[in-house]
Amino acid sequence: MAETTDELAALEGRLMQALTRIQAGLERWPDDVTAPAPEAETPAAAEEDGVAEAESAATIASLEAQLEEERTVNAQLQQRVKHIRKRQDEKIEAIEASLAKVQGEYEAAAAQGAKLRRTSADLRSALEDMQKAASEGGVDGHLINRAMMAELEALRAERAEDAREISELVDALEPLVAGEAGNA
Repeated sequence: MAETTDELAALEGRLMQALTRIQAGLERWPDDVTAPAPEAETPAAAEEDGVAEAESAATIASLEAQLEEERTVNAQLQQRVKHIRKRQDEKIEAIEASLAKVQGEYEAAAAQGAKLRRTSADLRSALEDMQKAASEGGVDGHLINRAMMAELEALRAERAEDAREISELVDALEPLVAGEAGNA
């Protein structure tokens, strides 16, 4: 056993010297060298590299196909968005035109209502003057003419309002009638 212990001690010494030499070599090694020196390729390693390259090429081809599919889908989505925006713009224009029409109708109705209120006020005033004159004993022809003119103006205003309402009804019914004619 003594020989074995001596042999172990010798091997331990040689191992320590080798580790010291490796440590010294690593300290001299440049920091920017990170890859080990290339080893001679064996046929098995070359075959593995070829398989890896083939797999890599297949992966790249698959990814390129997926990318092309995504580009196609993206182009289709852009066309849909363009079509939706166009329809939306058309609807907005139609709504704005309808709003402008309704505003015009409202302004006309407001003007007509103001005219009706004025003529009604004139008619009430003329009737009050006639009642006052009748209670005092006589009605002046001028008051009768004034009352008749106010009443005539009120009738004209009512007629214009009726015509406007009929025009609105006809405008509202025209699309319905056109739709029924198209279905027949």
